[in-house]
Amino acid sequence: MNSDGQTGLKTLEKYAPESASAAFALASSDFCKSMIALSQAGVIVNDYEQVKANANLKKALAAAYGYLNSGHFGWNRAHGHHGKDQTYRFIKNLMAREDKDLSGIRTEMQQWVKGYGPLSRSSGCHGFSRVGFAHQSELFGQAATPFFEMGGEDRKAVKEKILTGLTH
Repeated sequence: MNSDGQTGLKTLEKYAPESASAAFALASSDFCKSMIALSQAGVIVNDYEQVKANANLKKALAAAYGYLNSGHFGWNRAHGHHGKDQTYRFIKNLMAREDKDLSGIRTEMQQWVKGYGPLSRSSGCHGFSRVGFAHQSELFGQAATPFFEMGGEDRKAVKEKILTGLTH
């Protein structure tokens, strides 16, 4: 919700196009996913153009959106709540950062994968983990193979690559 009391979805109406195909493209865009993720995290955004103009920020927020809306939290509610809480914190911290360049976004994503706080748990390496969505964002290099299709050792290698900040 922004300072005018509008949700991210209301703000999207400003950008909503006239044609159905363009509307679908907007609805599946990283910008739309970003607005929904910000709304889900309760983040007030006064300058939507800042988000719209920053491709890397949109990719990071779209990764958070993908994680929050993956529907893979039912099997372990405690772990699911922890992952969602970590993701809400990631979104809030990301938007509070002064440096929203690629380096700053990567640093915040690394913390999201590690976990926030002394009692937090690092992301697992299963197919729908935080590290999987960070990998699919392509902010740490091109994702040639979808994370959920990788074997266990490859997933661990991807996690290590993200945590160390390597991009290739």
